[in-house]
Amino acid sequence: MKKKGSTQLESQSDIKKCPFCAEDIKAEAIACKHCGRDIVKKMPPPNYPPVSQPAPVPVQNTSMGLSLAALILGIISAMIGIYDLALVSDGTYDYILESEIGLLAIMSFTSLGLAIAAKVKQQRISAGALTAAIIAVVVFLACTTYSVPTY
Repeated sequence: MKKKGSTQLESQSDIKKCPFCAEDIKAEAIACKHCGRDIVKKMPPPNYPPVSQPAPVPVQNTSMGLSLAALILGIISAMIGIYDLALVSDGTYDYILESEIGLLAIMSFTSLGLAIAAKVKQQRISAGALTAAIIAVVVFLACTTYSVPTY
């Protein structure tokens, strides 16, 4: 096929139709010479390398709520129990009241439960809290030997 004003023969693959005015234009054209509209060439999708997901970073538990509660409760319980034992040993008291033994039991075992939960959750200072809770339980058990026998 020979075009007007052209001295070379163009093959059919070098020609395409304008999507707007349907006139024949060159395949490489970026604008139609008949209607003047821009011809949008379909760009192949970019060939990006696949994005790899970063490995999850293990999160260290930085909270100290349970540990701190267990530590404070264990220290207070142990101090009350040691104070009572000191008063019984120097003769100020003859025995430790059942209500105080009950209070020491509640505080020391609550402290122990909180400390174990903190250790399981791997919270900071959980080892110190567990130590204080164990000491509080031992002091509580020592205080029970000086309680009033109930008949």
